[in-house]
Amino acid sequence: CRLLQNKRGELVWCPQKINKKQKKRQKKKEEEKAEEEQRKNDVGSPMKPKLVFLPFLVFITVIIESEAVHPVVLETKLGDIRGNEFFFLSKKIRTFFGVPFAEPPVEEFRFRKPREKKQWKKVFDATKPANACFQTRDNYNTSFWGSEMWNANTQISEDCLYLNIWAPADAYNLTVMVWFFGGGFYSGSPSLSIYDGRALTSTQNVIVVNINYRLGPFGFLYLDHPDAPGNMGLLDQQLALHWIRQNIVSFGGNPDKVSVFGQSAGAASIVAHLIAPGSRGLFKNAILQSGSLENTWAINSPFRANQKSEKLLELVGCNKTTVENSMTCLRLISPEQLSLSTWNISLTYLEFPFVIVSRDNHFFGHLDARAALREGDFNRDVNLMIGMNKDEGNYWNIYQLPQFFDKAEPPELTRHQFDSLIDSTFSIQPDIIRSAAKYIYSDPNCTDHGRKTRFYAGQMNQIVGDYFFSCDSLWLADQIRSTHRSSTRKPPNVYVYYFTQSSSANPWPKWTGAMHGYEIEYVFGVPLSYSKIYKRREQIFSRKIMQFWASFAKNGTPRLRVLKNSEHWPEFNEQNHYRWMQLRSGSNIRPIKPKKQEECQFWRRVKDTEYTAYLTQEYASSSHRPDDQKAGVVEVQTKLGTVRGTETDHGNKRVRSFLGVPFAEPPINEHRFKKPTPKRPWNATLSANTLSPACFQPRDSYDSSFWGSEMWNANTPVSEDCLYVNIWAPADAYNLTVLVWLFGGGFWYGSPSLLLYDGKELATRGNVIVVNINYRVGPFGYLYLDHDDVPGNMGMLDQQLALYWIRDHIFSFGGNPSRISLVGESAGAASIVAHLIAPASKGLFQNGILQSGSLDNKWSMDSPKRAKQKSVALANLVGCNQTKITDQTECLRNTPAQLLIDNIWSVGLNFLEFPFAIVSKDRNFFKHLDGFIALRDGTYSNDVNLMFGINHDEGNFWNIYNLAKFFDKQTVKPQLDRDEFHECVETAFAAQPELVRTAAKYVYSDPKCTDPKKKTDFYTEQVNQMVGDYFFTCDSIWFAHNYPKVAGNRSNVFVYYFDQPSSANPWPKWTGVMHGYEIEYVFGVPLHNKSAGYTKEEMDVSEKVIDFWTTFANTGTPSLRKRSVGTTHKIQWDRYDGTDHTTWMNIKAGSFRMIQEIKKVECDLWRNAKDMEYSAYKEELATTSSSPLTRYTIILILLSGILFF
Repeated sequence: CRLLQNKRGELVWCPQKINKKQKKRQKKKEEEKAEEEQRKNDVGSPMKPKLVFLPFLVFITVIIESEAVHPVVLETKLGDIRGNEFFFLSKKIRTFFGVPFAEPPVEEFRFRKPREKKQWKKVFDATKPANACFQTRDNYNTSFWGSEMWNANTQISEDCLYLNIWAPADAYNLTVMVWFFGGGFYSGSPSLSIYDGRALTSTQNVIVVNINYRLGPFGFLYLDHPDAPGNMGLLDQQLALHWIRQNIVSFGGNPDKVSVFGQSAGAASIVAHLIAPGSRGLFKNAILQSGSLENTWAINSPFRANQKSEKLLELVGCNKTTVENSMTCLRLISPEQLSLSTWNISLTYLEFPFVIVSRDNHFFGHLDARAALREGDFNRDVNLMIGMNKDEGNYWNIYQLPQFFDKAEPPELTRHQFDSLIDSTFSIQPDIIRSAAKYIYSDPNCTDHGRKTRFYAGQMNQIVGDYFFSCDSLWLADQIRSTHRSSTRKPPNVYVYYFTQSSSANPWPKWTGAMHGYEIEYVFGVPLSYSKIYKRREQIFSRKIMQFWASFAKNGTPRLRVLKNSEHWPEFNEQNHYRWMQLRSGSNIRPIKPKKQEECQFWRRVKDTEYTAYLTQEYASSSHRPDDQKAGVVEVQTKLGTVRGTETDHGNKRVRSFLGVPFAEPPINEHRFKKPTPKRPWNATLSANTLSPACFQPRDSYDSSFWGSEMWNANTPVSEDCLYVNIWAPADAYNLTVLVWLFGGGFWYGSPSLLLYDGKELATRGNVIVVNINYRVGPFGYLYLDHDDVPGNMGMLDQQLALYWIRDHIFSFGGNPSRISLVGESAGAASIVAHLIAPASKGLFQNGILQSGSLDNKWSMDSPKRAKQKSVALANLVGCNQTKITDQTECLRNTPAQLLIDNIWSVGLNFLEFPFAIVSKDRNFFKHLDGFIALRDGTYSNDVNLMFGINHDEGNFWNIYNLAKFFDKQTVKPQLDRDEFHECVETAFAAQPELVRTAAKYVYSDPKCTDPKKKTDFYTEQVNQMVGDYFFTCDSIWFAHNYPKVAGNRSNVFVYYFDQPSSANPWPKWTGVMHGYEIEYVFGVPLHNKSAGYTKEEMDVSEKVIDFWTTFANTGTPSLRKRSVGTTHKIQWDRYDGTDHTTWMNIKAGSFRMIQEIKKVECDLWRNAKDMEYSAYKEELATTSSSPLTRYTIILILLSGILFF
């Protein structure tokens, strides 16, 4: 039996007896005949392959000129539409080109989400192919059709959101195949001639829809702002799918039988739609051709996407002070300039300028795409066909490595050249990865590393194809299977193909093999449209490919209508030994054993390492952990109005999130610098699905490529409109304790929405409600001019108003308003002490946890004189030096926010002094009290239980920033000699009298040191301890010591010493347990971030810390809940009273125990110094001053005991 074509162009099997020799002769005769016909019909010389492929580029409308074309009009929901009707391959089909599915994304809508197409009244002319979205042309070789064939063949325009549709004339209730073109998200068009849907429609009786989407910066610019939200191109695709669902019935399609297929970036897009909540239910089957979202080039982290977008702003001169101004500027830039400028962004090998961003809060909703892929949080009801081509890498090597790969001659490489190319191609990978790749892909029998061979050129093809394409596709196929292994639900069908068929018509040289994109011409039936330039076996092969694709689209299973046993396509599963289907003409369509197992296992380990780095960069994977499952909408009724949030799975519990809930009116315009105003009621339901913006602030620019510092920078838009709270609550919350988080950041930056502060784990594991509150920082929160318009401590009043909001409304979320505990770190801890003093904050909370901070910390509170001094300096810097304070205030209100922020570090600051902090006396927050005096007189709430804590290495973080000459983030611990140690003392304590510096050198020195030039770890550690003691630790210990002694105080006091490092923290190990290291354990990051490399011991520490924190919040006493494993419940935390009971809880894996108080000598030194500072402050208040001699005398008396010791 052999395959023949009948008059209708269908493939049929005819019974015929024929022996092998006859069959071979017949086959050869057919091939010779086809080749002879090709020679007769070729345009130009056969030696010039660029002309052979010229028909590929003929405009679509020209293609059908030879057919009798008749107009046809259809009625749709949006209006009447005119297309064409004609015969192709003996079947009448209809085409509707350039059908709009969205309003033009032009002018003020550039970079924004697409808008649905409005209805039209006149008949819409759909006879011209869709415009290509704006893009730059591939200029590799304008005379070579191998590259030119991918360039847009229709008008390039920003007005481009159109579809091309092919349908049988008698179409009714047919399957719809939706094509997503590739092009690296920077080029491509649905109207390319190679994507002509005629053959697929006419031979397979399906409807083909080619959709368009914005590319480059127009489709994927990301600034984490509504004006540039990122993934606009994906939203275009999504809107097109919605359009198809609503309108395809008018064209004869079944909206419930939609399948998608895409190549390269189109395939990666389809994976993105598997994740996107808004795309679920829009398609049933998906074909992924040579692409996946895991491909390195396909997806960027939010940081990398933002980095490239900001670089583009800079390149075109639009890096303005606010995002709004930048976007206004960017919308005025010509599209040509924008497109050309994208290639001036610094890119690595095979990195494209603007691509999918992994987290965006709109397309991916609450999910992080990379995390979702690993955790199985995607649509698992879609059948998948996943494939790769044999020679994926050659196409890219010709472009990226032209000195070694030329399109004319088969390349040859020496082993030395091969090694060098791996080093350059994978330059961003560690040396150990490159070395391993060289080993895996090299020839072990090769001894002459200088001899050129084709072997290494072939290996370069494979290594690029494997890493950048194939292995990610195979991983996805396995991942889909693995996510169902523990599930009772029926898994989707998964099929894998390996495409090895080249093309006699394709203009690329034969040595390139079956390159990236080679399958497309067969999928779209190009050999049937141009039968004269293709061999007969290629035409037959193309028909089979179309049958496979169409049957999969119809039934979720790829099958041929007439099937040989060898052509049965096995499902990709354990029962079938995970076999692939090899796709090649002749008898080579057959199942094969999996290939590339060793290579892909290697690259998967590399990708896992990259993912761990990604999690480290984001520090907690995403603002919504990857174990969030399908989100449900939940609404609560508050006194102000209805709030809509989400309810999701977290571990084995359900948690509700209400993000960005306003507690105050926006403090903007005339309300800048003023007291906050309570939020007024709202009428419509308030959507609380987006994390609170960060209050306006600068970024920590220590090292933008280092996540140890970047992790603290705002991860949501920065805005003056920022007075919101984020709330997490167990789904069954009722009458629960409320934990209120006050973030740190030196009162100049910080956000309640940092990934590290995600409250879901703490809420579910501790069975509490977690509320992260926001407050104004920098000059917006703490500018002080001793005037009602600029009263100072506005940030403290924001916190206070948030606490009132919680008291009045938390019951609606399941909380008990009489069981509120504050938890804060650094500036957040200092804020809690300030609320103990503030008269209007009394009664708003019952317990407080102070992590590494107190109000007496030098950096946390300024005298009115110093606060006003810095405020006036800022006013002068921005040109607001008016003599009348009301005029000066008006000027400051009209000053751009970014200009204020740009100048805060120029107000004249000492070591570890921040620009704007709490002012000790004001008219609104402290009212009649003085913060410094109240701390010493005990004028504060004495009915609040307090837990104080310090970390082992508080100083190192600040030394890296402020003593950069001696400390940096290098892997090897720096060493200092005694002279360098003394220089550090002089620098860090330059504002202190000389006698204090001398005493510090004595107390922290090594008395046994005889060689002042000998470098040791000892002095490095002493600078760490000294800076930590003065600026953090000793003030916390002093307040813990004094608080229980206040008259009438019956509150509990507990002290901890945190000594647990972190495997996932990006800072080098020598930095120890730095300032802020406890936070990840408090919020349970080791318990839910399974991919960051935390040890079991670290998970256990986090579990205990959450127990301690939440039981303290519940009862005022920290304890451990009884557990089924181990003896953790036997650990007891003793009270601290500063006199008879002075032990602390040591928090460290394997060493949770009470330890005796430490640092007595050091803290006595610094308390004497602080007392001297307080004496000077009181003199300042009395508007008198003491002479330097008198001060030195007092200091000498105060410190004489220390010096004697």
